[in-house]
Parts: sequence; C-alpha cells; structure tokens
Amino acid sequence: MHLAGGVRGAKVVCVIWSVFRALGLALALCAAGSGAAVAQGNPASLAAFGLSTGASEAEILRALVAAFRADPGSYGAARALLARQSPELLRAYLREIGVLVPASGGTAPANAVVGGAAAPGLGAGAGLGLGLVVAGAALALAGGGEEGDEQDDAARVTIPGSPVTVFDFTVLTGDATSFRTSEYARSTGLDAVGAAERYAAGGQGQGVTIAILDTGIDLAHSEFDGKIDLSNSYSYYGQSDAIADEDGHGTAVAGVAAAARNGSGTQGIAFGSQIVVFRGVPGEEETRDPTSPTVFADALLRSVGAGAAVMNNSWSYVDSGGRARTVADFSSAREVRDFLGSSAIDALDIAVANDLAIVFAASNDSEAEVSITAGLPLFFPRYDGYIIAAVATDTAGQIAGFSNRCGQAMDFCLAAPGISIRTTALNGTTLTASGTSFAAPLVSGAVALLKSQSPELTTPEISQILFDTAQDLGAPGVDAIYGQGMLDVGAALLPQGQLMVYEGEDVAGPATALAETGIIASAPLAAAIGQALDGQALMVGDAYDRGYAIDAGAIVTAAAAPLPDLGAPDQGGEAVQFGVTRARGARDYLSPLDWVEADLRAFSHVALGHGLRLSTEMTTASTAARNGAARLGLQWQGKGESRLRLGLGRIDERGEVLGSAFFGAAGQGGAARTRFIELGGRIGLPARGFLDVTAIQSVTEFSQDGLVTGGEGLRGRAGRVALGARGALGLPGTVVAALSSPLQITSGRLDLSLPQARPAAVGAMRSTGVIRREMSVEVEEAARPIDLTLSYQGGLGLPQGRVALMGGLRFEPSGRTPFLGLQISGRF
Repeated sequence: MHLAGGVRGAKVVCVIWSVFRALGLALALCAAGSGAAVAQGNPASLAAFGLSTGASEAEILRALVAAFRADPGSYGAARALLARQSPELLRAYLREIGVLVPASGGTAPANAVVGGAAAPGLGAGAGLGLGLVVAGAALALAGGGEEGDEQDDAARVTIPGSPVTVFDFTVLTGDATSFRTSEYARSTGLDAVGAAERYAAGGQGQGVTIAILDTGIDLAHSEFDGKIDLSNSYSYYGQSDAIADEDGHGTAVAGVAAAARNGSGTQGIAFGSQIVVFRGVPGEEETRDPTSPTVFADALLRSVGAGAAVMNNSWSYVDSGGRARTVADFSSAREVRDFLGSSAIDALDIAVANDLAIVFAASNDSEAEVSITAGLPLFFPRYDGYIIAAVATDTAGQIAGFSNRCGQAMDFCLAAPGISIRTTALNGTTLTASGTSFAAPLVSGAVALLKSQSPELTTPEISQILFDTAQDLGAPGVDAIYGQGMLDVGAALLPQGQLMVYEGEDVAGPATALAETGIIASAPLAAAIGQALDGQALMVGDAYDRGYAIDAGAIVTAAAAPLPDLGAPDQGGEAVQFGVTRARGARDYLSPLDWVEADLRAFSHVALGHGLRLSTEMTTASTAARNGAARLGLQWQGKGESRLRLGLGRIDERGEVLGSAFFGAAGQGGAARTRFIELGGRIGLPARGFLDVTAIQSVTEFSQDGLVTGGEGLRGRAGRVALGARGALGLPGTVVAALSSPLQITSGRLDLSLPQARPAAVGAMRSTGVIRREMSVEVEEAARPIDLTLSYQGGLGLPQGRVALMGGLRFEPSGRTPFLGLQISGRF
C-alpha cells in the first residue's frame, strides 16, 4: 500500500507500504480477485421493464420502483440502466427503494445488489486492482457477469452502522487572535489556511464525524480522548475492533484532521470533530484473506453508516515498482471500473447519494497527474463535487517537490500545506511529517468546519465554496499545478456575493438585498422598534444560501425627536377663518399630526358663540406615502385666561407608521391607523400670569408584510406644562417657561417574523427551507426626551409685526442638547 503522505521529517521519500514481501508484491490497498475471466452480459434496456424509448423520467422511475417491489432481484439491471440514463434519476430510484440509509446506519433492501463482479486478476508483479480484501467485511460480492447484468444469486448488502455516540464538545468563543495559541502555532499549516478566522466564526468541526481509512489510530493518545466513535470504527486485520495503530501513519493523519485543542502537543484543523477509524491500510506486518470483500468499498459504506460528513484517504494504489497509479494510466471509465472493481464503484455511488465528501491525497511521485482515486471524477463525472484531490505545498506556498500536480483534475483539486507538518505520533508523542498524506486531512478538516457551521450545505456546495475562496497560486485562475489554489478556510467563512433577507420559508422564494432593507424609525416609534429588534437574531443568506446571523437592530436607524419649533400665535377673534396651505406651520411634536408628512393642509376656525370655537384640520399627501389625517377641535374661552380644549383625530398612513418608513424586507404594503385625543386647559394667575397644560394620548395599529409584520395597541403619550406672563419684565409681549415631552409609544405589541436558520441538508437532498421565528414583543415605556424652554413673543411696533425668541435644553439619557430659535415677521 502506498501511503500518499509517507514522507517523514525533512527527508522526502515515497514510502511504499507493502506486504507479502516474499512474493515481491507492492500492494496498494489491494489484493487480486480470483483471476477468472469476467462474463459479458447483455445491458439492461427499457423494454425489459415494459417501457418504450419515449418514456418520461417519471414513468421510468415508477416502473423500476414497481419492478423492485415485485422482485428485488431487478435491482442490478435497474441500477445499470439508470446509471447510463441519468445519475440524478438513479439517486431518486435509490431513495424510493430505501437503499439510501439515514446517517445512523441501516440495511439496504433484501437482495439489493450493491456488489458487482470481482476485480479481474492483473497478473504477477502488476499493481493489484481492487481494494484490500479481508475477512469479515460486510459487502458480499455477487458472482458472474459485469455490473448491470441480471444476477442469478443476488447478494444481500448491509450498510454497516451503529448508533453514534456524539463527541461531547462545547463551541469555543473568541476572536481570531484568541485562537492563535502556542498549540495552534505548533500545528503547522493551520495559519496558512486561515483556520483561526473560521474558529472565531463558530466553525470548529462540532457535530461532524470524519472517517479515516488508514493504518489505525493510537487509542491511548490524549489528543483523541473521547473523540473516537468506537462503535462504528472497524479493523480489517485481526479482531474487528483492533483499530490500534502499529505503524503511526494513521495516527499522524488523524491528528492533522481532528486532534483535540487541549493546550498541549498539537491540534487538528477540525478539533471539535469526532473520528471514525477504519484500519485497512496495511503496515509492515498485516496479512489478509484474499477471498474477502474490498476494504475501500466496505469502508465507504461504513462511513455512510457512521454518519460521516467526509472520508479521508491518504493512500494510493501503486504498481509493482511502488509508483502510484495515476489518471494517465487509464483511458476509459471501463478500465477504471475493471481496475477498482464494480463493488467499489457501487459503494461510491451509495456514498455520493448519501452526500459523503471523499478526499484523496494526490500522491508523492512528482508526477503531472493525480492518483487514479483522486482523479475519479474525470472518468465518472457524477462524482464531481464529491471527490476532492489534495496536492501539497511547501512552507513558501510553492508546490512541494515530491507532490503530484493537479493535472487534468485541476477543477476539483486543492493545494494545502504538506511539508514539516507537526502532528500526533505513537506513544502519545508528536512528530514532523511531510507528504500529500498530510495535505489531504487539512482539506478533509476544512469540509468538516464548513459542515459544522453550515449544516444546510450539501457536499457539492461545500466543495464549490472551498474552490471559489481558495487563494490563487501559480498561473492566474485554475491551473494544472495548483488546481483551484491554496485552501483558505478563513476566506471560506466570509459571505459570498450579496447578502439577502429571505421573505418567506424557502430560499427560492422572494428575497431582498440586506443593503436595501431597513427601517427609519421616527422618534415616537424608535424606542419601541429598538426594544423589539435589538439583540434579536436575523439570518441573512449569501450566494450559497448559507445563513449568517446579524443583530436585527442593525437595520434600524432611529431618528431623534426634532427640537420644538417656535410656537404659533394665538388665534384671533374673527368669527370665521379658513384656508388652504402647503405649510404645516409651527410644530411642538406633541400631536401625532406633527409626525405625518403632508403637502396640503386645509383648516377652519368657526366661532359658535358663548366662548366656543370649532376648529377643523385636514391634511393629505400626494407622495407615495399617501397619508391622510383629520382633526376636530373644540375650545371654550372664559374670562381672562381661562380656557378648555378638546381635540379628536385620526391618521391613515400607507407604507409608514407615525412617520417611520420601512424598506425592502423590513416591511411592505403596510397600512397604519392612529386615533388620538387632546385635552388641555389654561387658568389665569396673578400678575397677568397663566398656567397652561396639554395632554395627548394616541393608539396606533398597523399591519404589513416583512420582518415587522404589525403592531397592536401601540399607545403613545405626550404632554406640556407651561407658566406664562404677559408684560413680564417690562416687556410688551408674553414670556413662557415650559416643560414638555414629545409623543412617544409607551406600551403595546409589535409582531415580528424573523428568519433564524436553515434546516440541515438530508443526505444529498439540498435544504431549501428557511426557519422563521414568529414572535410578539411587548413594548415597555423607555426613557423619553424632556424639553425645558423659555420663550418670548411680542410685537415690534410695526403693523402686524411680531418677534419670537426661544431657547432651551433637551434632556435625554445620552446627554443634554441646547437649542435656540429666532423668528421675526411683519407687514411692510
């Protein structure tokens, strides 16, 4: 067996792991089949299932599923037919008949033929084709013809798997710098691929299992305490649970992928991941039973049964001279199938259908092409996106001298550090190793990191993200040396493309760019909106529909309450006044009317006698807001300064709420209604003084589509108390000192619909759902601004002349704000 990373220390050598040395054979996870000629059979056809050549995919799927349920022995012919017809249809067929198993493991239907013919013999001295065969493997081979033929004695196939005991791991928090510990620094390669940034973003491998087919693992090593899934690990040598590593290669590979972050030794790139170990790569002393099923095929199925997200393969098939067999040695998929054996291809199909990522080391022969296993998608395009080839770079980021290049596999090939990698060794120690064997587990660990942070992603999506975010090396773009470039998990965590806010429960539904989503909250509503959204998680999606959480409060821009205007003069004593104007006049921002934009105002004042005066006001807006408001007021004026005031009003808004505007996904198509009542009065005081009090209450309700879906019972309050005197300080006008607070919502309920997460992918089924949280937030009264003003209004000695001067302080939790105003008017 050729361990692709068999380069230890600074010495770059290609280590050939061999057995049967007395026979002079260098075995690469291989043993010959019987050597018997493989019988050729007639390919399955549509007619065999009673279908015409014009049958639709739905008709084909129904017929083949019905045939299986009537006769499970039809599986082999159906699978062969669909493999030629459509890989997607094949996956649909496998799901329908139950061959695709859940992550916890399961059993394929009785008589389902997943094994094909044994590998043909290759003759003495040649590289032996099929994967390593051992006693006790669960995948039974069917005898007879090529894959696709009817099988007279169809085999029963079991997907091995036991319930998984999840590794107890708590996600660590901190910024990237906090993860760059001395242990991190000792673990060569982590900083080169931006691992610390991924950790800080929450991706540490948690909840993900990495399968490793290698020489086993040091069970006593502290770096793997509690991390090994012993119930699903398997040994193809001796007892099935004898996974202890006697060679060291598997222990070193496992350390690069997933050694613990425990403050000593080294750590793996996906230190929060669990490991399932398959001891199937031969060291110096292993022997095997050449009549048993293939290790590679069985380990693939066991990886699926164990719920692994990724399988690492730091080994290669080699010829009799110890050179890795590369894609250049094969010219067709049939040759590759004959070399690997149908059972390996069948197992790969099942692994891919269950969304297993499979990483292969490119090998260490300095050749222009990757090993045949690393290049399988060149011959079987259905594996594209599931198999990743890994080449090794040196400490300067250049291709390592010993590493095979990406070659024709450049589109699915990544580079990763592979020289002087410090990692775990036998007897609880560490060592420094070099080779593509140690680049591969960095890539496998990167897959685990992305899966842990974004479980909604499928393997092809993860692969594409790693390819798209890789650092370009060598010739610009994808090239035959470095493929897609240097692995960069730090860049892979960053959102790709424009961030979107999902408006429904499916990523395929409506969505609006985050940059176009927001709320400009007017002062009356700002505190309530802030209470509702601040600290709430809002999930946004990138170009891959990965979910990223932001604070929902970030979409809110709170507008401060405007400072008071100079007051309007008292109404005159004319019996009737009316008018139409585009001016809103003076505002004190106590009334809800002051918060609604309007470009046309009609008003009237009518004396009714006995001191009663009726006033009306109507406003409208011809803008997109389409606001309208009406107010009816009644005032009684007694002797001297005595007055009573009553006002009732209603405001209708479209697209706004008390002047608050909602954009994009925040809110659309909204309608709001506000009703309000004003009560006020004035009493005279000695020395021509007076006390004036105003109180306003409002109730607002609205509904709309978006993140903020509505509000009910939103009660607002405002008030003003003023002391004034006419002719005070010898001045001809009126001096007023006032304490006031503008309108602010103090109670009620806001309804929210916030996207929170994406459901995890199920097998190879891409998740498209959006999990939303529907919630109601009760508004509580918040600290409100208080305005202290001192104003003067008086004549100028001119006809209709008037001067108004005002100054004051606004008190808010954030501090004090002074203000000053001057207005002079008259007729000349």
